[in-house]
Amino acid sequence: NWGDWAMDSSLVYGKNKMEFDIVNTLNRSIGPTSSKVFDAGGFEYEQAVFNFSGVKQYEIGAATPLNVAAGVEWRRERYGIFAGEPDSYRNGGVLLPINTGGCTLGALGTTGYAAAQVAGGCATPSGAQVFPGFRPSNEVGADRDAVGVYIDLEANLTDALLVSAAARAESYSDFGDTATGKLSARYDFNDMFALRGSVQNGFRAPSLQQQFFATTSTNFIDGVPFEITTFPVSDPVAIALGAQPLKAEESINYSVGAVIRVGDLNITIDGYRIDIDDRIVLSENLTQANVRTFLQNQGFVGVGGGRFFINGVDTETQGVDIVASYERIV
Repeated sequence: NWGDWAMDSSLVYGKNKMEFDIVNTLNRSIGPTSSKVFDAGGFEYEQAVFNFSGVKQYEIGAATPLNVAAGVEWRRERYGIFAGEPDSYRNGGVLLPINTGGCTLGALGTTGYAAAQVAGGCATPSGAQVFPGFRPSNEVGADRDAVGVYIDLEANLTDALLVSAAARAESYSDFGDTATGKLSARYDFNDMFALRGSVQNGFRAPSLQQQFFATTSTNFIDGVPFEITTFPVSDPVAIALGAQPLKAEESINYSVGAVIRVGDLNITIDGYRIDIDDRIVLSENLTQANVRTFLQNQGFVGVGGGRFFINGVDTETQGVDIVASYERIV
């Protein structure tokens, strides 16, 4: 205790790491000497959270004391992608012989087949089949800090009416400042029936993964290999394709419900609605011929297209939760 405040603090750290080992496959572009097992790289994420909070009650002349909870929180996040071994992503240059596999007139068309004849065969995909490894160009190490302060107030203004309010202000090192809040109330008409409701707004900054994830694979389009990439929105190619800096998702939640008690039977019925603006989703795969032509005209030679995260969807979710419980002591 600190004065009349009951204090609490915590420090939590967590980390996970995903490494991809690709087995029982090969890199066709290397040829017969290709390994059948590859270290394809991976990604990792770590987070540290420090929280310091306190609780105190104040007499305000209401049916119950005003309960005040307040605190401060610091959070640090880090996200990284690390490349695999070179053979997991490189192209060894071995061509697919003409008139085998997909290197045929029927598969390539006249133009593609003629180009394959000149080259002495068809280009093969880069990297391990099924899952090409992360490349050095995909590597990233990003971090951010967020500091938040919050306060929660709750009291029974009368024997029947419970009211609570909460507010939180947060500052992100990469997304500026935000404020959110919640109001809720409950009114007990008698021991058998009560109504309750709440309204709150929410804020979610784009995750580091959504901002910085990148991976590349080879797709064949009309017999020609193209590098198809999931780009970070800050990548020049993504910008050329129309990517914009990600905005935070914002939401408003409403709920209203009833509590019914009949003897040992308890029933709660709650209706809710959640409106989310600027929800973050992946764009479609932009691999059309006019997209490739545009990229080449912008100086991005050999890039076959790609995709990236966008604030692309506004969603509305509505529903009803019904919970019934019956307590019987035998």
